[in-house]
Amino acid sequence: MLTLESFKMLGAKPGRLTPGTGGVPDITFQEVADVLASVPYDVSVYARLIYGQEWNLNATLRQVMLDQLHTDDDETSASNVDYWPRIIQIAIGTVSSAYHLTAGQKAVAMGVKWWHNGHEQDYQTAASILDVYDSEIRIALGKWNEKQREDNGSNV
Repeated sequence: MLTLESFKMLGAKPGRLTPGTGGVPDITFQEVADVLASVPYDVSVYARLIYGQEWNLNATLRQVMLDQLHTDDDETSASNVDYWPRIIQIAIGTVSSAYHLTAGQKAVAMGVKWWHNGHEQDYQTAASILDVYDSEIRIALGKWNEKQREDNGSNV
């Protein structure tokens, strides 16, 4: 069975110094990659960052989300070009660490004196996109696991 923890398999592993059994793993790299290939690119990047802990994809996910959220006619972005990237980074940081920030902590991370309702609404917008990504990867995992059960059931 494939779980969210399986995405860690995609990261590079150092050589083992202790002897192992050399057995065949239950889940292979190809199976994990198969699930990621079945979801959109932005969901794949999210899963690899959050569950696979490929931290180098942080900027990629931020840019993907920025492309989704950012509009040229937004007056907030005209006054501060770092506004949306900071909001997005706060959302990614809270999701990846599972640590929720207070309004004061968000204000410090944002570099503003006060965390206003407008900031919170934009933060919630970014966080909701991450929630959708999480939901999509969980649905894809469920479908993949169900398909494996059906295939294994027909082979028995």
